[in-house]
Amino acid sequence: MEIQKYKANEIETGEELIGYITETREYLGNGAYGNGTSYVISVTEKSMPNGNYGTHTVDVDSIEVLPNKSDEAKIAEFIRWAENCGEDVFYIFDSPKEAISNFFNNA
Repeated sequence: MEIQKYKANEIETGEELIGYITETREYLGNGAYGNGTSYVISVTEKSMPNGNYGTHTVDVDSIEVLPNKSDEAKIAEFIRWAENCGEDVFYIFDSPKEAISNFFNNA
């Protein structure tokens, strides 16, 4: 299963972030709920390598859905990876299901 990634701009800095929308919540101020909803994005090493990791409040109008890779694109990426493995590529032929699973789990 692939989790949907989003691109959005952080409210305070305007920085463009790629991550996962993890929750919506009411604004909290002076111990009471406000009347607006904020959107939080979690940035991880997998969603945005070398990114600003952590959770960030983002501008709702800047949120964009990023397309997930198709199965064909994933297989093509796997083949390119295997071509650069040298002698280790023989491991793929010994246990193709395990090799493919390891590739997608570490991608």
